Amino acid sequence: MLIVLLVAVLLCALLALVLFKMDVLSPSFLISGVFAFGTVMAIIGNINWGVEVSLKAVLIIFLGLLSIVFGEFFARKLFGSGKVYYSKTYYFEYSRKLYFVLLIIQFVLTVLYFRRIMSIASSMGETTNIWTLVMRIRVATINQGEKVGTFFSIFGNISTAITFYGIFFLINSYENGSVLKHIFKNKLALLSLTLYFFSQLISGARNGYILFAVFLLITLLLCLKKRKGRIHIFHLLFFGALLISIVFVVFSIIGVGMGKTAETKIVDELVRYSGGSIVGLSVWLDTGEPSSFFGQESFWGLRHLLHMVFPSVFDGPEFYEAVTFTNSSGINIFTGFRAFYSDFSYFGILIIPFLVGFIYSFSLKKIITKYHPISVVLYSYMFYFFVNLLFAPSVTSDLFTSSQISTIFWIIVIGFVLVPKKQNAENRLPLMARVLNE
Repeated sequence: MLIVLLVAVLLCALLALVLFKMDVLSPSFLISGVFAFGTVMAIIGNINWGVEVSLKAVLIIFLGLLSIVFGEFFARKLFGSGKVYYSKTYYFEYSRKLYFVLLIIQFVLTVLYFRRIMSIASSMGETTNIWTLVMRIRVATINQGEKVGTFFSIFGNISTAITFYGIFFLINSYENGSVLKHIFKNKLALLSLTLYFFSQLISGARNGYILFAVFLLITLLLCLKKRKGRIHIFHLLFFGALLISIVFVVFSIIGVGMGKTAETKIVDELVRYSGGSIVGLSVWLDTGEPSSFFGQESFWGLRHLLHMVFPSVFDGPEFYEAVTFTNSSGINIFTGFRAFYSDFSYFGILIIPFLVGFIYSFSLKKIITKYHPISVVLYSYMFYFFVNLLFAPSVTSDLFTSSQISTIFWIIVIGFVLVPKKQNAENRLPLMARVLNE
């Protein structure tokens, strides 16, 4: 059945390419590509897992992706494709002095965050090196529910916003010549990125690396779209494969550092993480139970936010219980479609993905026609939650948590601070512009 699913997912991707004139920035095409990758990993992993994937699981994923395609189709029909200004010299000025001040703030907050992490890890036992620190903080935060605190959560949001603006300006200011020279020339962005990765490492979490990879890919594609007018699928495949390889290497290094020295264990873990959610969905459909109240899984973030203000609002558990495969391996991620089906049955599979595809497509067209650093950074950041449909309903749940609302707030505020409202006309307006009607 996984082969059938792979064919169905590739058909969704092909349909998106045909409907949207080979636009590789199409949200429905990209999410279909993500699920195709996840399905390939599931096929590889299921050789050992030995799970008989059900037709129902295949149908739910196929209908969900198809709904996203049609949501995008209606958005484009209603709002059109818009006009794309083409120019190789299109870039934005920003205040480097203010960015340097923000970098100092990020450094101070990183030092304070490191001290807090050390405090938590030390309470779990002796920390002799960075890897024991990471292992102990993972045990404390994941297994024992230890919290770093609201202040440090806000720090993480500010740090993310500062780093992502640095990456945007680094990409957007490149014109020609050596890419490496251009990267090392932008020392402030590199320093901010170093602090970001250090914070991610000591936090023990892994989603920050995937968030960065998705942000970098979408920002690169948006900048290419603005400069060239159209992106070839080669650009997507090249940058996508490169970033997946880098994430694989980073995860491998972390795995080796934390004691998973056998290469097969590291590969198995990456395969399980990338493809296990699809097989997990099938197991849950056979053994699990649907939600007991409205929006329990799909809108957990919103319910939790309301619960913080009105304690009488029940939010339910944040994490799923794990299911077990036939060889005793287990997983507690089931794709975002589990939540939609659990809460609203097939109605949720048809309506919620349709709205998601509609909203992301509408946002994309607005960003392309009215290109601005704030909108590009926001869209690239929020696209991570769309990609995360392979694992969880983040696009309807996590985006409404206080943490993500805080990050969005800081992205907007820092954008207004960094980017002058009045830009140099020679920089803002294309020198050799043409309008492409897609």
